[in-house]
Order: sequence, then C-alpha cells, then structure tokens
Amino acid sequence: MSNGFEKDLRDHLHREAAKVNDLPSAVPSRIRRGIDSAGRFTPIQQLALVATMVIFAAAVGFLIVQLKGARGPQPAQSGFACTNRSGGYPNPSANLRIVRVSAQGGFDRVTFEFDGPIPGYQVEQANSLASIKTGGFVHVSLQHAGPAAAGIVTGNEPGPQVITDVSQFSTSEQTTVFGIDLLTPACNRVSQLQNPPRLVVDFVAPAAFSCAAVPGGDQGAGPFTLTGIGVQPEGNTQSGFYDHLAFSFDSAVPPYAVIPQDSATFTRYNGTTVTLLGSSGVRLKFGNVRNSDLSKVGWSMAGGEPSSAKTSPTDFTPNLSMIKEVAVLDNSQGTIQFGIGLGSAACFRVTEQGKTLVIDFQTATPVAKVPFKVRQLSFVDALHGWALGTASKGQTTYLVLARTTDGGATWHYLPFEEQSIANAVGTTWRIFFTDTQVGWLYGPNLYVTRDGGTTWAAPPSGPVTIGLPPLLALSVFGDSGWAVTAVQPCTTATGVGSCPPHLLVSTDGGRGWTRATQQPVIAGTQAQIVRVSHDIGWILSWQPDRSSLAVTRDGGDTWQSLATPCAPETSLEDRMAALDDMRIWVVCGGQPGAGMQLKQLITSTDGGRHWTYQPNLPSSGYVQSLALSAPTSGPMGWLAMARGPLYASTDDGRTWRPTNLAGTQVGQAGSGVIEVTFTDALHGWAATSTEIFRTSDGGLHWTGVPAAPLEGEIPVYHQSTVTASPKP
Repeated sequence: MSNGFEKDLRDHLHREAAKVNDLPSAVPSRIRRGIDSAGRFTPIQQLALVATMVIFAAAVGFLIVQLKGARGPQPAQSGFACTNRSGGYPNPSANLRIVRVSAQGGFDRVTFEFDGPIPGYQVEQANSLASIKTGGFVHVSLQHAGPAAAGIVTGNEPGPQVITDVSQFSTSEQTTVFGIDLLTPACNRVSQLQNPPRLVVDFVAPAAFSCAAVPGGDQGAGPFTLTGIGVQPEGNTQSGFYDHLAFSFDSAVPPYAVIPQDSATFTRYNGTTVTLLGSSGVRLKFGNVRNSDLSKVGWSMAGGEPSSAKTSPTDFTPNLSMIKEVAVLDNSQGTIQFGIGLGSAACFRVTEQGKTLVIDFQTATPVAKVPFKVRQLSFVDALHGWALGTASKGQTTYLVLARTTDGGATWHYLPFEEQSIANAVGTTWRIFFTDTQVGWLYGPNLYVTRDGGTTWAAPPSGPVTIGLPPLLALSVFGDSGWAVTAVQPCTTATGVGSCPPHLLVSTDGGRGWTRATQQPVIAGTQAQIVRVSHDIGWILSWQPDRSSLAVTRDGGDTWQSLATPCAPETSLEDRMAALDDMRIWVVCGGQPGAGMQLKQLITSTDGGRHWTYQPNLPSSGYVQSLALSAPTSGPMGWLAMARGPLYASTDDGRTWRPTNLAGTQVGQAGSGVIEVTFTDALHGWAATSTEIFRTSDGGLHWTGVPAAPLEGEIPVYHQSTVTASPKP
C-alpha cells in the first residue's frame, strides 16, 4: 500500500471525524489523534487499519441514528402541514357523490368522492378559535361540484377523534364550501386518489393527555427564532376543557422538552429561584434557538386578557383555570427556558402543529352547585385525609374526591380524570390511603395514586398469575398487601358457577398481586380487613346467613379461623374494629326495617380467642361503621348508624349514648352517620352525607366542620382520551 494512499486515507478519516458532531466533544479529537499516531504500517497492518476504520465508521453512523431517534417522537405520518392547499382540474364535468368521515388509525379522514375528474379545490386554514357555526377550523372549496348527492356520512366504529363535525355551509353555481370542525387545531394532508376519483383530507388525531416528560422538535436545521406566544382556554363538554399554550417559530419547532414538577418554584440559569403563581409547574426547554429580544415577541391571549392578567417582556400572568403564570427562566447560549405555574398538578397534551408547539393543560369544568355527598373517609394522620363522595347535575352523578391538609377544616376537590371512575357511581368504590401521597381506589377495578389523589392509574405491573377481579377489601402496609376478591363467575367441575372470595397478596407494596398460598376461610359475600401492624390482622366476612373471622400473626403466611362471632340472624351487616393486637370489637347487624335493626356487640381482650357478648345495643338505626379510641379517661367505642346518630360507649360496650354537639345529636337530623374513623388514640372523624365532625381528644369533644367546604362548584373532567398515569 503506497504512502499516497495512506495519506489520502488519513485525510478522508479526518474529514469524516470532523462531521461527527453528535458525539461528545472529546471523541472526534481522540479519533484524529489515533489516525495521526498510526505511523508507518506494513501492508497487512494497513489492511487491518482500513477494515477497522470502516467497521468503526459504520458503528458510529448507527449510534448517531439511534441517538437522534431517541431524542424525541418523530411525526407519526408524513406529508402533514399547517398550510393552505390547492389543486384539481379547473373545469371538470364531475359531480360530488358523497362525503365520508372516518377514523384511519392515527388520523381522521374526510373523503370527497366524485363521478368524474377531481375538480379544482382549495383547502384553507381558518380561524383556530372558530366553531362550525362561524365557518369551522378548515374550509374545503370545490369548483362546479354541487352539493353531495348522498350527503355526509360519518363512520361509527371507531368514530373520528379530532373531527367533530363536517358541514356544507355555502353553495353556488360556481363553488361549494364545506367547513370541518376540529376538536383542536391540527395539521392536514391532502391527497388525490383514483378509482373512483376522490379528494382526501387527513387530520392527525390528537395525542393522549399524559403526566410524564415529553421531548421532541426538529433536530436538524436551525437556529430557530421565537415569533409569538399565545394563551387561551378551549374546549367544551364533549371534548373536555383545557388551557392552551402555544409557541410559534419562524421555520419549525426547535428541540424541546416539557418537564413536569411538583411545585411552582423554579431555578433560573443564574442559580436564583423564582416562585410563580400556582401550586404545581412545568419547565419548558427550547434548544438551538436565537436569543433575540423577547420584548419584540409579545404575549397574546384570545378573547382579551382578564382583568387580573399582568404582562411584561419576560412574564405573563393570564391567571386561567390551570395556567396561572408563564415566565422566562433563561434566554442565553442558544437556549430559552420557560417556567409555567399551574393551579394544580395537571396532565398535558403536547402537539407539533407545523411551526407551532402547542401544550394543552387539562382543566376541569364545574358541573354542580350542590352539596358534596360523602360516602367514605380515609385519614392517615391528624391533618391529612380524603373524602370520597358524589355530586350530581341533572341526570348525571359523578364520583368525586376531596382532600384536606388541615384536619378537615377546609377541603379541596380532586376530580377523577378517568371517566370509568368518575361516572361509575352505581358501583361500590372505596379508598384506602397509606400516607400523604400513596392511596388506593378499589372496587370494580384497582387504581393507585402517588401524588395525594391528583392522578390515578392501574398498578404498574398487574397480578402475576391471575386477572384482577373486583375487590371487597384492601390493606397495604409497607411492602405487604392483602386484598379480598368479590364472588366471581368461574368454571367448576360441574360447569360455569360462582367462585367464593379469596385472598390476594402483594410483596412489593401493591404493584403485583398473586393468590395467597394459604387461604383463610372467607365465608361471605362482603369482607373487611382490620390490620394493626405489618404482621397482625383479621379478615371478617359475612352474608345474610353466615359469617367468618380469620387472624394472622405472621404477615399473612398462615391464617387461623376464630370462633364465628355473629349469629346467622345478625350477619347481614357486620363491622369490626381493633384498638391493638388484643382488644377487638365486632358488631353484628340483622335485617333492617322501619328504622330498626337487631344488633349484637361482641368484644375480646385476647385477639379473638374468647368473646364477651354485650347487651343493650340500641335497636334504632342501621350499622354502618365501628371504631375504637383511647382518650386519657379510658377506651371508648363508636358506632355510626344510618338513620340514627353517632353512638358512644365508655364502659367496654355495655351501655351506649348518642353523641351531642351544641345540644344536637350528631347525625340525627339527616340520613344518619355513614362512617366514624380514628388515626390514633385521640384523632378521629365522623361523617354524615353532608357534614364532617372531628375530635382531637379521643371523642370527648367534637367540632363540626361548616357545610361550606363541602359545597360549591364540583369540578369534573369530561375528556375521554386522558391517560391517568401518575407523575414519575
């Protein structure tokens, strides 16, 4: 191999190394040093060098492709643009046969079918705020085509996602104009197809809402110049409501990252911090941009700015339902960063629409000015608790969650984003929180929250060996989880039948569930789990003619059946409470009627090995909930009654008296008390359907929470495309 060839090879490799801009800065220089240090080689060594360099160059090329592909999502379809289009034959002799609207998988399609050559057409972008009543988002004008002979037909299964309406809103001898109304502004692709002649307009379907970080943008050309920023509220009751934030550029959307965070406090490029309006936030980063004077860019808000809005070159305060404030955090060295202060933690949808990046923050819309009707309480300490309940508007009833961080003095509504939860009020849902962030919603399905109830999702990994059926009861204590399934149809030796409830266990904090190796006796169709520690707990189960009670003292590895405390005639509504691993109470309720119910109280001081039957339970009211507290004066028992007051006992359940607050029996005036619960010996809460009461001295004194915190406009999400996933 000649010295000239060797020199040419080195020069070529130098040039290729200089092109490798996607690698870390030190790598190309090392490649050059390696080339220069080669010295003189034998022919065999030179051939080996050539082969090695070829393989290395191929590997580098492959690596660059992979790195570029990993930077962010690429456009799902090619040919889409947010520009006006035109084409067709100027003077055809063709009539419009039919207009079809359909979903095509990843995009929606409007098809104009003709009986001859495609006439001249124009596809024009209209005002992004317009509705079909005022002209639609997109106009399609057809020359000399006339109206659609067979009308406009929309497919049903599945229906379009982004197209909400197609209407012919003007026609003349010369031109027929159609308006296409969209759920959100979307780029389009126009195609001309034959056999039969068709003009096709496709629209990219909207992305799902998510709560995770989103990267993207044009990784190629640039730098790019920011030309405008817009904010506006959008949506309706069919599509959902959201606050719309748009960033427009001169040629394309530059590389970006949308990163959610738990607070509205941001760190600037110089290390200082700034706290924006709101309680949550999102950081938006743009790269490969020109750092121009942002005072020349300006902010805009459709419909005019609210009276509370404030504007400066680097800060905009629209104070919308979700977007409270947008501020510039960095504008230097080819980077622009924004902090977005949000009214609360929210999922968002990111779309690239030609030269504009659009971020939609999902908001809720008020549906009712009626009392929030409480169904259940869950508290984890003296301050943090949740109330599960319902709110109604017209014929629709929604499931709603409320949260308190001050012991119940004030409440904040947390609407469920997932419609299968929010609208499923005819089923039995229950909540169980383990700490201020992690909680479980169970019943027909199982969901978990890791942000205090703001967002919910199915557990990251499902059951290992079974499909998860509906659940009657659930308890998670550290990494140990127990769940009792409902009665389910199943295949038996004699055919299809009903399988009784059984116990599921989790060893990873509820992420995965399997059927317990040893099954406790679960005799009924209802169940309650009472747990006082990681290792010690009971499962009480009942139905109208029988009940069962099982205990474990080794974390659920083994279970022991205890003597059944409730007689068959008092096994319709049973409840259990435990003060510690030895002192437990069970109340048994029979058939209710006319405000009366046969009841029996059984107490134990040795964990259920022996029982004492207590007389004198009040016959009025229906059993709802049982709790124990330990004020300084001695243990107390609490019994919540539907169609009755909150009863208290200070003598181990032998006698009972109604609880009074300002001379009024708690729960007596309405439908009764639905629940009583304690987080420790002193702090407890009791709830009717419209009021909540609290105590901090074990029940010696109770304070009523004013009705106002549980009233007002109840927010509910309508968006059906939301992905209810917790923040990472």
